[in-house]
Amino acid sequence: MKLFLMRHAKAEQNSGIRDFDRALAERGLKDLRKIAKRLCDDEYRPDRIICSPALRTKSTAQAFAKVCGEKITIVEDPSLYASTAMAYIESARANGADSQNLMIVGHNPELEELLALLTSKKESLAIHPRMPTSAIACLELLGRGDWRTIDTASCRLLFLLIPKIS
Repeated sequence: MKLFLMRHAKAEQNSGIRDFDRALAERGLKDLRKIAKRLCDDEYRPDRIICSPALRTKSTAQAFAKVCGEKITIVEDPSLYASTAMAYIESARANGADSQNLMIVGHNPELEELLALLTSKKESLAIHPRMPTSAIACLELLGRGDWRTIDTASCRLLFLLIPKIS
């Protein structure tokens, strides 16, 4: 079972708009398409995406699914906006259901903290110290194949895709 952690694509920096309502920037869409195509071309496809209800994460999830050309279920989870890394783990447990390959589209710093929690800190930081916008970390769930068992140190980092170097 694979878990993909994806930081939302680059968003507009409009100071007059609430953070929650920021749309994706053109550069963000370009990076997102590039990284989604790369992942899906390599036969890594999530069958379910969990995202925060913020516009930039919903738009990222929808655009990712469109690039992959697959029917991917998208679930909005309000607990993923302005939350904690542990809230992301709880969301995977609650919303993973019968998914084989699960993606969470979220925000920093929670995603970087989550990557460190799910793997060893040394393993996650040795590859790349940060998850820039549109980056995707692919993890493998260790042990029993059930999202309800996901917990700290329960995954192995397989790879990290970053738009500028992918």
